[in-house]
Amino acid sequence: MLHYLFTFLLWLPVVFGQAGNSHTEFNITIRNMPGTSLVLGAVCGDRFTLVDTLVLHKGTVSYPFSADRHAGIYRLIMGRTTYAEVMNEPPRQLDFIFNGEDIDIETDFNAPVDSVKVIKSEENKAWFAFLNKEKQYGKKLKETEMHINYFQKHNSDYYTEEKKQKLIVQYNDFQRERNVFIAESAELNPGLFACKLMQMYREPFLDGKLPENQRKDVFKAEYLNLFDFNDNSLINSEIYTRTAFRHIMSYARRGLTKQEQEAAFKKAVDRLLSKLTANEHVAVFVVDYLMRGFERLGLNELLTYVANNYNPDTGCVDETATLQRRLAYQKMTKGTVMPDFTLPTNTGNSISLSDVHSSYKLILFWESGCPACRHLLSRLKTLYNNKTVDLEVLAISIDLDETAWQASLSQNHYPWLNLIEAQQWDGEVAVAYELYATPTLFLLDSENKLMAKPLNLSELIDALPM
Repeated sequence: MLHYLFTFLLWLPVVFGQAGNSHTEFNITIRNMPGTSLVLGAVCGDRFTLVDTLVLHKGTVSYPFSADRHAGIYRLIMGRTTYAEVMNEPPRQLDFIFNGEDIDIETDFNAPVDSVKVIKSEENKAWFAFLNKEKQYGKKLKETEMHINYFQKHNSDYYTEEKKQKLIVQYNDFQRERNVFIAESAELNPGLFACKLMQMYREPFLDGKLPENQRKDVFKAEYLNLFDFNDNSLINSEIYTRTAFRHIMSYARRGLTKQEQEAAFKKAVDRLLSKLTANEHVAVFVVDYLMRGFERLGLNELLTYVANNYNPDTGCVDETATLQRRLAYQKMTKGTVMPDFTLPTNTGNSISLSDVHSSYKLILFWESGCPACRHLLSRLKTLYNNKTVDLEVLAISIDLDETAWQASLSQNHYPWLNLIEAQQWDGEVAVAYELYATPTLFLLDSENKLMAKPLNLSELIDALPM
């Protein structure tokens, strides 16, 4: 009787599942790693969210992934070589898929992706095999296309008619083979997260007989038709941002003026926005990515265009609120009369924007827990103390904790007007100024008309007649 009871207890986990196992194991062995510290994070488009820090022991580390952690791409950042540090190159890293299964991977620090070996994980076996083959196709296509582009533009005895035709046939065959490979790879791995990613690598067929510009026009016209943007889970990867970037950049042309390039990008944006109507959550995600990219490139007319032509009404509340403010922020252009306000100061009084009669007024939103704010304020303090123009600064803290704000002022002795609206993003002034990030700067003239929205101190200096 005891024998049968013992056997039954042994079989319980098999029959009913591992009830006590609330996580899956991620194991990785890294050869030639110069250090021992790793950073593990989740990928969401171009954003990276820290999950945990890991420490190698004899080149190996195990990490328990929580069973309820979302499926998607995760990234291990391994650090930089001495050369990379000197040349300011990015650190070595490895992206992998987590989808609720145990993972066992081996790799080499010197070539994390090329040397990866998946011991355990169907997702990652399929994914890395796909990436390896995709890389080979990409190399073949690029090399062949370079030859075709060259002989289409230049006369050369090297390229006989026979060679030209052979290269065109090779180029077209490589494309067909690649499309078949992608389709078959997806069919062989149904149900895997990797399968969803693979299908987003499809590209339109570009006939090698066509001139380069015509091939580019075909790509522009047909690329987005290969995809829909309905799967929320793909937000947890770089695939949507990769697709959006490739589409937008297909409209880039050498030799265009900034205005001409922005006009071309507007057409790209129109096409992309027309594809983002089925799923508002994905739409918010993609447009937010575009807006941040356009901001970095200083494409202000394009930012305003997107703001005027796209207005999400639903979706993830936090993301939508942030994006809506970002879009509305772009509508505040040079010459806009900025809203007046009245806020308490650190001295116990209140002051209004209209009470300040300087030639130039800098409104600065910040919070004491923001490292970028502290860095900017420190540098701004030097500029302010050595200013050669009639500039006044109204630094508005959005700290919920007024004690933290007062402590920061006591430690740093900021010499300008220090005000507070202790409601974070929900304050009346924050809403009126469409605040979505700190630090945020608005440079006004004496009539409270917007002169510039500098992103940093350098842009502020450029906007002032100093």
